[in-house]
Amino acid sequence: PPNEFFIVFGFISFILAFIPFYWHLRAANVGTCLFMAWAGLSCLNSSINAIIWNHNVINSAPVWCDISTRFMVGVSMGLPASCLVILARLYKISSLKSAQMTRGERHRELIMDLSVGLGLPVLHTTLEVVINANRFQIWEGYGCTAEPWPTWLTWLIFYPWPFVVTVVACIFGGLAYWHLRRRALQAQEFESSNRAINSARYQRLLSMTAVVLTFTLIVGIGALWTYAQLPLQPQITWAEVHADYDDIVVVPRALMTSTQLFGLEMQRWAAVISALVFFAFFGLADEARLHYRKAYTTLCSVTGLT
Repeated sequence: PPNEFFIVFGFISFILAFIPFYWHLRAANVGTCLFMAWAGLSCLNSSINAIIWNHNVINSAPVWCDISTRFMVGVSMGLPASCLVILARLYKISSLKSAQMTRGERHRELIMDLSVGLGLPVLHTTLEVVINANRFQIWEGYGCTAEPWPTWLTWLIFYPWPFVVTVVACIFGGLAYWHLRRRALQAQEFESSNRAINSARYQRLLSMTAVVLTFTLIVGIGALWTYAQLPLQPQITWAEVHADYDDIVVVPRALMTSTQLFGLEMQRWAAVISALVFFAFFGLADEARLHYRKAYTTLCSVTGLT
């Protein structure tokens, strides 16, 4: 599709992703808040990149590229990691392992959720610096991307881990669904296990993560297949890997292969689809419409409108 088409959808998705953020934050739903943040900010980042490098490959914003590329490396781990946080919590609820938790246990659970949803992306971004041969590359219409050096060390510490986290999240999702079906949870018992998640929201979270993880698995398999096509380079020293670190590679659209174009499109549309899917499940639900009604009523009372 035309680049302008993505720019419009990217900004719309950024706004939609954050509409339910406030009430999920009040309910202390760490996983959903992290998911909204990663998906929404990724849409915003990709849209800005598409605007700056629309029909050009001029290195006009090097500092922005340094920030953008590191952030997008984090997003590749952040989206599946936040899904893992959501599904691990649903598994605990469905197996009644989170019922009657003490304050200390809830505090430890919060630390664990943040360690997975934020810690893993930060670690993934840090490891990328170790095997990154250039500060960034500039692709016409797409903006800045990272370029890891394809060695056995890269396959060990970088390439496969977003896919591995996605698979682990799928396992937790399957366990959560199995426990839900097996136990046939009664409403009162289900509600008492976690006040922030009712049965309807539980079902929506399972459905939303199933859609997102299915798409993420497809993208992850495609990314691993693309990486596997790259010729494996010998592992060399830090100095040799980063010898040309400040050399910026620019790629005009006319020189891109169909595989490269497909990979770049999938990468930036993944966050847009994730944001839209989340809004479809939570931004249009009954509780969301209740919040919209309250906001509308408040606006009318402040402005004096009937």
